[in-house]
Amino acid sequence: MKQPVIEIKGVTKKFGNFTALDNIDLKINENRCVGFLGPNGAGKTTLIKIITRLVLPSNGSVLVNGIDLSKNPKAALTSV
Repeated sequence: MKQPVIEIKGVTKKFGNFTALDNIDLKINENRCVGFLGPNGAGKTTLIKIITRLVLPSNGSVLVNGIDLSKNPKAALTSV
């Protein structure tokens, strides 16, 4: 089985005392269309910003094609 294109492991994001994302796990495989649904304030935009490295997670990791986004962001984002 191929590795996921995007793999999110235990991602948490806190803004001060507010927890926007709490221990999110997600795998997105190749050739899949994914949508994020939820009410205002659910963390949809925050998760997208973490995947695109506009915001850094408080905890957890994001892998893009198996490359850790926090350790090698240029290689991870250009591998897509």
